Amino acid sequence: MKTYPMLAWPIVHYGIKGYRKDGTSYLVDAPRGVHLVVPKADCSPPVFVPDRPWERGLFDYFRLVHEDGVYRLWYTGGSYQCYAESVDGNTWTRPDLGIVSYGGSTANNICFGGRGAACGYWFEDYSAEPSARYKYMMLAAWWVDKDGREVPESLVQDALTHRTGNELDPIGFRIISGMVGYVSPDRFHWRMLEVPSLMNLFSDNQPILWFDRQRGVYRGYFRTLWEGQRAVGYAETKDFTRWPLPEVVFHATAQDGLDTDIYASGYCPYPGNSELHLQFPALYHHIPDTVDIHLAVSRDGMDWGRPSFDPIIPLGERDGLPETSLYVCPDLVTLKDGRWGLLYNSVAWPHNAGPDYLPEGRCGTCYRWARWQPHRLAGVTAEAEGQFTIRPQPSQAGELRLNYKTEPGGWVRIELADRGGGYPPSEIRPWPGYSFAECDALAGDELDRTVAWRGSPALPVSIGQRLAIRVRLYRATVFAVAV
Repeated sequence: MKTYPMLAWPIVHYGIKGYRKDGTSYLVDAPRGVHLVVPKADCSPPVFVPDRPWERGLFDYFRLVHEDGVYRLWYTGGSYQCYAESVDGNTWTRPDLGIVSYGGSTANNICFGGRGAACGYWFEDYSAEPSARYKYMMLAAWWVDKDGREVPESLVQDALTHRTGNELDPIGFRIISGMVGYVSPDRFHWRMLEVPSLMNLFSDNQPILWFDRQRGVYRGYFRTLWEGQRAVGYAETKDFTRWPLPEVVFHATAQDGLDTDIYASGYCPYPGNSELHLQFPALYHHIPDTVDIHLAVSRDGMDWGRPSFDPIIPLGERDGLPETSLYVCPDLVTLKDGRWGLLYNSVAWPHNAGPDYLPEGRCGTCYRWARWQPHRLAGVTAEAEGQFTIRPQPSQAGELRLNYKTEPGGWVRIELADRGGGYPPSEIRPWPGYSFAECDALAGDELDRTVAWRGSPALPVSIGQRLAIRVRLYRATVFAVAV
């Protein structure tokens, strides 16, 4: 059984117009009385806050996996990559890893630090030998002398301390940057690659990377520039140590406001459907100096659309402080209660201000959950009566299931046909016994309800045969169909 979420709205037939000999016109399977809606996320109270001395400053750029009944979180704390875990997603522990010394002790949860610890992303490389099973990439910057040789930070600081005057280049050193890489056998013990730079790009935000086993290539999304604005770029390579510059695939539009660009992609695959791709992009609005989270969808990872230009995770308030910037952890997981969850960083100081903007003693950053019921990132809704048709899809099971919600007095009915509207326009008749009138009305709030016609859920087609699904609804929203 395959699920078709309504956020992939191109599967909804746009309808076709026909003309009669008397000059009048008619519509076949055109959507009417409906529109796409993107429900706001249900946001949890803070579930993880910085409370260790090494976590001061940056508290961001994370990875989350749910395995063996445990939520495992890698995150940036200050200038270190740290690790925490939780059984329920709400109460987190920081195990002592014994890897990195801080303040003379290795009793901490630090994986590694220094150049390459922040703004990074790791992934599993299924093609690599065990010692390099996991790979990590991030932006790093370092000082070099006039001959291009790396200079220790201590030497640079000494030169800066003893310089005189206001010369633009008083010390003879310059700073360069690029994307650097690490490898690990276990996601905790990391070794920096000797390659100076994997990509000649200044991308000071979290890249999203993965190894495509089908194609045998490394793929990734990076922050880049489009007409001077921050945007999302895409690149791929067969050699992890040599990446081409990314090409822009997604950027803000005039509908987002002339002061807006995209700070981070927040890319993740759609759960259980390799044909759908999601972004939860962080849109930075320069004039108010705020960042909120939106939703973008793609069938191929290259051509992106927006079901709404309103944020899916809007700015709110917590602990008496207004949120000003939000950044997601690019991993959509299933929570213990069955809902989908996206961990995000809630920041209470303006983007350009920094933590010193807040009163002393106030914690200005934390992690929260953005939560949705499964497949309810978007839906087709009707305030009154409406109708739309889902393009013919192959049956992969013997029944049809619906994810929907109705308002009081609302209902949904399904009609099945052998085709959707096409050219030349002609009347479409339902399969005998599968009309709207013969469908048992659906009402309430259901995530996975079987559709029946006069009490029978059996479909009129065999496995693999295509059928069009026509939906009539009143005061209701349909989020997904599975067939």
